Amino acid sequence: MLVKCESGEIAGTVKFFSKKNGFGFIVTNKGDIYIGKEVGQKYESQLKEGAMVMVSYQRENRGLTATTITFPWYRGAVKFFNDDKGYGFVVCAELKKDVFLHVIPAKRVGITPEADMEVEVLVAVDADNRYSATEVRLPKVVTKQVGRPRRKPVSDRESASVH
Repeated sequence: MLVKCESGEIAGTVKFFSKKNGFGFIVTNKGDIYIGKEVGQKYESQLKEGAMVMVSYQRENRGLTATTITFPWYRGAVKFFNDDKGYGFVVCAELKKDVFLHVIPAKRVGITPEADMEVEVLVAVDADNRYSATEVRLPKVVTKQVGRPRRKPVSDRESASVH
């Protein structure tokens, strides 16, 4: 009998992961994907219930099984942050939802959130479909090297002027 090999990558949300038992599941629109012990141990500190992930999978005897998991960072801007209450919200265009930001993830990395500040967040979704940042960081800045254009080597200039 010919068995079709299925594999791919898909977005999902961590349903649960048991560090004690070394397994869990990710909910996707293809159904639940099993997180086995080997893959789970690599990512166990990040496999929090509700965490949004990208998961590579393959079909095995018992169903879809995770082969690698990545945790996407979403870029946004702080909508507002109330220092007295210790929370605020980040607007992430890609998610089309505001993301709750508590002061603890920000303090962990030394960030004091302010309105309009650009940030990147890892996001978890709760049972009521509310988004919250589990980690926050400042975006990486890509700088361009500014300077004069490089001159052609002398041999190239000489051969061009000979013609």
